[in-house]
Amino acid sequence: MGQQQIILILLVTVIAAIMTVIAVNTLSESRARSVDSAVRQEILEAATKANSYYTKHEMMGGGGQSFLNITLNDITLDSVNENAAYEITNRNVESFQITAVPNGGTQTFIANITAGDIIWQ
Repeated sequence: MGQQQIILILLVTVIAAIMTVIAVNTLSESRARSVDSAVRQEILEAATKANSYYTKHEMMGGGGQSFLNITLNDITLDSVNENAAYEITNRNVESFQITAVPNGGTQTFIANITAGDIIWQ
């Protein structure tokens, strides 16, 4: 085999290796963005259910214009699922906070939820 052929084989091997690394990095970043997007969507759905909880009378399983006793079960959100681990904190009459730590995501999400709004931190 000639010297040019060996150099060509080495060059093709190096280029293939570089392209493989780039593809793996791109897929990893895409998965992280996908997980972050799913977590945001789950929090938004939970906020909608929390609004229903807030307006429902206590006798009907709601909060009676209060978020003091809201739980993850009330907003049908598991504490841990395939996307993240969720926790409710800072409950008071007018608002509460959901903290989500994504599995493989890029950041922790904290959302302050009131009867009519959601504020991302």
